[in-house]
Amino acid sequence: MSAGGLAPGARPPRSRAEALAQRRAQLAHTLGGRFWLRWHGSVLVSATFAVGFAANAAMLWIPVHSVLVRWPLAVIAGYLAFFLLVRLWLAYVGVRPFGSDARQFDDGGLLTHLPLDMGGAVARGGAPSFAGAGGGSGGGGASALFDAPGAGASSGGSSLADGGVSVGDAVGDADGCLPVVLGLVILAVVVALLGGAVWLVWMAPQFLTDAAFGAMLASGVLPGIRRLDEADWGGRILKATWPAFAIALVVVLLAGAAFTHYFPGLRTLGEAFMALR
Repeated sequence: MSAGGLAPGARPPRSRAEALAQRRAQLAHTLGGRFWLRWHGSVLVSATFAVGFAANAAMLWIPVHSVLVRWPLAVIAGYLAFFLLVRLWLAYVGVRPFGSDARQFDDGGLLTHLPLDMGGAVARGGAPSFAGAGGGSGGGGASALFDAPGAGASSGGSSLADGGVSVGDAVGDADGCLPVVLGLVILAVVVALLGGAVWLVWMAPQFLTDAAFGAMLASGVLPGIRRLDEADWGGRILKATWPAFAIALVVVLLAGAAFTHYFPGLRTLGEAFMALR
């Protein structure tokens, strides 16, 4: 590295946006060299699903019987947990520690690989918007919603009969179509959640790097670059994941509405399976 923090032969950045893009690229290289980011992403996604399962089970125990209420709330709980998990990850890699100034935190050399002297390349007069490379990902926070077969039948000491719903009432007259309906409900939820999870793990190097870069900018770890109005790590994660979260939430709402319509009074997929037997 040269005195100005640039690789030999690399030209200095001509604008603030280019300087930010170079810094993010250097951070991506450093993080990718020190951590297996897709493995980290898979851990975050697994923990997110676990929170969704736990939220769904807790609401069933309260009890919240309606899947039209319980499933979307479980998705939202998982999505919120995803932000907390990313925050914990930022502390783990040393970018945003808890109870300590990141500029004084011993991160094991993560930040020392980044050039901290921007020289005179960064324009200090204007306030151009942030144009560094950003991360995009899908499926952030989609939580697992499935109830184990028979789980709802014993939850809270209740049964199908407690709600005054018999198997015949739940199945209705068009029982020949109900297995197809139940299969479509399950398929829609699986595709929305599992597809989002796979995409999120695949994009983990990009969105984790973007979150780390936003946290460093907001905490002043990178001197020579003015903070201005750059988004913090939370804003970057939200921007990258909210479209996929919205899609997953809509799919779950539609699946819950279909389940409620065709299996009235039933609380879980397990009860629906039992009703069709």
